Amino acid sequence: METIANKKTLFLILIFFFIFFTSSLLVILVPKQSQQKKLIVSPTSKSINMLTESNFKGKLFLKGEEKYLLANEFFLELIVDSKGENITAFDVILDYDQGLEFVKVESLDENFDVFTNKMEKDFLTVGKKTNARTVFQDQSVLKIYFQGKKPGKYQVKILPAAGNLTTKLVNDKTEVVKPKINSIYLELE
Repeated sequence: METIANKKTLFLILIFFFIFFTSSLLVILVPKQSQQKKLIVSPTSKSINMLTESNFKGKLFLKGEEKYLLANEFFLELIVDSKGENITAFDVILDYDQGLEFVKVESLDENFDVFTNKMEKDFLTVGKKTNARTVFQDQSVLKIYFQGKKPGKYQVKILPAAGNLTTKLVNDKTEVVKPKINSIYLELE
């Protein structure tokens, strides 16, 4: 009889310690996981605005009209300001709505050769310097051409990152300069 009572007591003690140990692990690990999730910034998330002004140097901005005719091919300009940095290369990741079709990119700066890598729905434009010093001051460097597929309101945005790619400026010391970026809204009639 005592042996059965001792076994039951031992079993209950083991269950108690198992529950206590499991609960302790959950209390310790769950808050750390939720904190880590808060640090992840989705490329399409508005949480990129949490970055402070001091995190950025320079800017890459899209500029265009508010309305375009559906039948006509149209372009947006990429404006660059390097805040005094001599830029030797830039990468720009653009995301656009499915009602738009990417056509081509044209360089407006003779010192840069431009290459485009179309991904699923985004595309990456890489500008590589060919020669000369290039310090941008709110300068148009690219024309990005689109064709509308159907009438509607659309968004085109520069993404901070997509996968292992990032939007960036690179200076003559091969240092990455993180620019401020934007998105624009347009309407096709």
